[in-house]
Amino acid sequence: MLNFLIENANSRQKEDDHYSDSDIESLNFTMGLVLKKQEKFVDAIKYFQKVVLSNDKHEQAFNCLGECCFEIGMEAEAESFFAKSAKLDPEYLQAIMNLGRLYFKQERYYNAILALERFLEIKSRMMSLEGKNIEKTHDLDVEFVYEMLGKAYMQIGEREKAMSIWQNSLKINPSQPEIIYLINNSSNKSYTKTNLSIDD
Repeated sequence: MLNFLIENANSRQKEDDHYSDSDIESLNFTMGLVLKKQEKFVDAIKYFQKVVLSNDKHEQAFNCLGECCFEIGMEAEAESFFAKSAKLDPEYLQAIMNLGRLYFKQERYYNAILALERFLEIKSRMMSLEGKNIEKTHDLDVEFVYEMLGKAYMQIGEREKAMSIWQNSLKINPSQPEIIYLINNSSNKSYTKTNLSIDD
């Protein structure tokens, strides 16, 4: 599966010996990032392909391949790339969060919960090493994960767990209209599971 996108990548010997392999790898990765930021995902994939062909342990490039695939609807490939990235670096938060987001989109809520809780566990440990408390530090990624994790718990019928997670998120940052809406909406008797979704 991981070779799906990279099998046709250009593997020719570089012609300019003035540049080292690491220089070319860095250039390809940077070009991929620029194109990805411009939302030229198919073009970006070509550069990230070159990176992983020259360095199959480049967890950031695998994660970027996953993000590009996710954006163009290639979810099976995205999952493989995210998983490869997280395997190369088990504490690579971006890849773990991306897996959680993908699983949620696919309505694989138990998988999403495992990934998102792992994200919070690792993030909390990292912040503790910096003398910070995850429950008291404003962090956009943490807020996003709390929101999505609460939605996942709500989808499997764990309403109290979801509400607790969202309340914790509001303690960090009270200015979260989406979380406030979710809490109020979930308290309504007319609540249905299909009311909750994550924007693509």
